[in-house]
Amino acid sequence: MIRLLPVPGLPIGAALTLVCVLVGAAAVLRAADDEVIESLPAVDEESGSNLHPLERQFDQTVFSDQPGWVLPNAEDDGQTVVSGPDVLAAAARLADNRLAALERVCGLSPSQVRALRLAMESDIRRMAEEIGRARSKYEGVVVDLNDPAGQQRFNLAQQDAVRSRERVKTLFETGSLFRKALGTVLDEAQVGRLAGSRDRQRALLWKSLVLTAMLELDERLGLNQSQADAIERLLLEKTPPLRVENPPADLEQEHVQQAIVFAILAEVDPKRLKAAVSSRQWRALSRSIDQGRGMRINLEHQGVFEKPARPTR
Repeated sequence: MIRLLPVPGLPIGAALTLVCVLVGAAAVLRAADDEVIESLPAVDEESGSNLHPLERQFDQTVFSDQPGWVLPNAEDDGQTVVSGPDVLAAAARLADNRLAALERVCGLSPSQVRALRLAMESDIRRMAEEIGRARSKYEGVVVDLNDPAGQQRFNLAQQDAVRSRERVKTLFETGSLFRKALGTVLDEAQVGRLAGSRDRQRALLWKSLVLTAMLELDERLGLNQSQADAIERLLLEKTPPLRVENPPADLEQEHVQQAIVFAILAEVDPKRLKAAVSSRQWRALSRSIDQGRGMRINLEHQGVFEKPARPTR
């Protein structure tokens, strides 16, 4: 079980303040039915003001729809009310799950588990400190969205929240101490087993996305069996770097799945694609290819694709 240790050089009082700030972030998200109504901006009809609590908005932007960070709590008129768990506890739970998965695949020794756990604890503390620092600017702040200054403050809060949301999404990903520790802690055989496991998961996920997309392409283009098989083969040759560990919730959305396939379709050799279809079909297929160009960067930003590792000097 992950247990956070004191931050070197950080006074105990400051550490407790940090924890309280983050627990407060979670508490704001805990919503009963009546609080859902209260979460809407308050409109003062007499003054014409539109009051909005930035603290709550920050929390909702950072943690909503993040796997492992917000949990179903209750149902109200068909809408799921979510509650935000303790931020540190949620991060520790994700770390425990990641370590358990690694142990199943790689067979970690006790010393390896300790080293990786320490790296994860450091990542959690760094993330908590960064988010707590950003959030502290909006504690107790209520702005009037009908006022230009209030709207500007709201926009700044949203920018900070989006950056913090990205920080949460990439907690143990490329650039984290955990990822760096993996490269030094695992032996060659373990690295091979881990890579093989990820490749198998990624290939299975990619195949399911391709098969789903082929149904839509077949209906739109009127493909025969040999044409459909040819396009499917070309797509399956180019497995993208899908994130298979702690994948984002966006991956479940149909338009995101379509964007993934179109992004890879745009990277397939156009001569081979054109040879598989008629001129009429090619004109229609070209529109999908055009849509896919430039999507890879967006998919990396969303956390659907793993970002390429930065070269080490």
